[in-house]
Amino acid sequence: MKSVYGLKTSCARWSEHLADTLRALGWIKSKALNNVWMKDCGSHFEYLAVYSDDIIIASQDPKRVYDTIQETYTMKGVGAPEYFLGAVCGREKGPYTDTGSTTTLSAKVFIQNIIPRLEEELGVLRSYTVPMDTEYCPELDETHFLGAKDLSKFRMLTGSAQWAITLGRIDICYACTMMSHYNMCAREGHLLAMKKLFGYLKCHNKGKILFDTRQLQIKDVELFDGGNWKQTHGDVKEAVPNDLPEQKMKPVKIVIYFDASFACDMVTRQSITGIIVFVTGTPMRWYCKQQHTVESSTYGAEFVSGRIATEMAIELRYTFRMLGVPIDGPVLLLGDNRGMIQNASMMSSQLKKKHNAIAYHRVRECVAANIIQLGFVRSENNFADICTKALNGPKIHRFTKDLLFWTSDSGECQSESNPVK
Repeated sequence: MKSVYGLKTSCARWSEHLADTLRALGWIKSKALNNVWMKDCGSHFEYLAVYSDDIIIASQDPKRVYDTIQETYTMKGVGAPEYFLGAVCGREKGPYTDTGSTTTLSAKVFIQNIIPRLEEELGVLRSYTVPMDTEYCPELDETHFLGAKDLSKFRMLTGSAQWAITLGRIDICYACTMMSHYNMCAREGHLLAMKKLFGYLKCHNKGKILFDTRQLQIKDVELFDGGNWKQTHGDVKEAVPNDLPEQKMKPVKIVIYFDASFACDMVTRQSITGIIVFVTGTPMRWYCKQQHTVESSTYGAEFVSGRIATEMAIELRYTFRMLGVPIDGPVLLLGDNRGMIQNASMMSSQLKKKHNAIAYHRVRECVAANIIQLGFVRSENNFADICTKALNGPKIHRFTKDLLFWTSDSGECQSESNPVK
């Protein structure tokens, strides 16, 4: 809109004017998400999300909502979303929702647009089956440092990859995170690794997130019930705000997979935390980050990851409740380290490594308050594994065929050519 352009404060003034308009139309701003607005429609809520001058609406009658807004503003591109903030919005038929079809989000157009530009700068990109070689350790790379021009290209590659991750490409999360550490001092080997990453995206550009409202099918999970926690934590309860909106929407079940790659950095020996959050059957959030501390055991690294996943669970429970969406039971936290899970979820277990006390007590308190429930899954069924290490072709495709490359009929991984490794 024209009000965005002009003075330095135009964006702020536009935001204020839009907020006044929406409030006059009966919308209220969510206390959990700053750019999301809600409207009470009796049996349900309608939602309106604003990003600068882009607006997307979730409503049983979105045209009616747009028509009321158009009485004040001139709107362009009104209709079912096809392309929003760089993501392709599609529809997929199938038994995913009560309506027989559901929304998908894809980075395909972004990838197809960026690949020709990159090939003009870097030459033809070969196709690869994985985003990062399993044997490659970027911290041990001793090739020559890049010059200023090539370093700029490297930063462009990492920035583009990060945006692809934002649009749903979970499969490159680990590779991009590792390479982003070298934005200020990249080497020739790092640039070559980023070329391989985009060679993988070039070959596998059809990945998309499916909004599936069915319950997530969890394979071979072993749940732990700690028993009576009053002996150690008393009557600890979850802190629930007093100003919650009425819970009118369908309850959602949240499942969080977490993992840690112990001491994977060969120089600093720091571990990597990987987390994937599912809301019903939809992957909604993914996290890959190097831990700030150096842990002396897998147990410690897993507890750090479990603490971060626990804090995400608390955040998500608050966010959904403030949107009028009730939570179906405790958040299910699934990891593949049995010792850590037993130690955190069984009331009789004692902490043996005192320097892990903060993470230990944080997780156990949330178990006692029924905020989370811990479960053990084998590593081959832990989706977070894709965010903690470079996987070979069969392993990464085992996860991506469920996360990104499903098909309506077979669920097999899609690709557009015969890639080489």
